[in-house]
Amino acid sequence: MVTLPITHPDIIDFIHCKESGYNYPHINFSVAITNKFIEAVKNNS
Repeated sequence: MVTLPITHPDIIDFIHCKESGYNYPHINFSVAITNKFIEAVKNNS
């Protein structure tokens, strides 16, 4: 498992890395989301 925090500057590239054409059959890519981020989404901020 590979995890990157939602606040990491490369998070967008990380989210799309499986679309790059490379084969990662045995890797789970996860994004660590904080409560602060969830609250911001709930409040549209």
